[in-house]
Amino acid sequence: MAPHLFEADKQHGQKLNPTIHAGYLSWARHVVTLMQTSAMFSDAVELVAMPWAHHMAHQEGAEEKDSLVGRTLMVVGSGACLVLGTVQKTVPMPSSVAPYVIAVWTTMCMSTSILIAIFLWMFVLAPCRILFGDNKSTTSTRVAATLPALTLIGSTTMVVG
Repeated sequence: MAPHLFEADKQHGQKLNPTIHAGYLSWARHVVTLMQTSAMFSDAVELVAMPWAHHMAHQEGAEEKDSLVGRTLMVVGSGACLVLGTVQKTVPMPSSVAPYVIAVWTTMCMSTSILIAIFLWMFVLAPCRILFGDNKSTTSTRVAATLPALTLIGSTTMVVG
């Protein structure tokens, strides 16, 4: 991890809600253990962790550019960690079961956040960039890019620029 990301991570951790932090630690310990034993697992975690790290660095003022995937992971992940931290404080759970419950919960939350980020890119950002931000694209490219978004909102009219 780049030094500026590491420093931003430390700053962010100091501001974190204690319940969210407890929920984060409940699954992060298991992830780190797996990363230490599997390079392939480490590579997979990096695909999720780096967008989050860039968004967090943006929030801390260490980077100018934000990450949509990272922002989505932050929103969903913070909520998931809040729930995990709250459950840990209120529901006694045997230590032999806890890692499995945490793994399932984390997988569901991270999968959901990745799907939300993909959805936003496909149906919101990409069509907007093509329609309004890229003058080099052809009309047919712009129309083709807007079709999923127009279908999604049920519109049958299309403006071709």
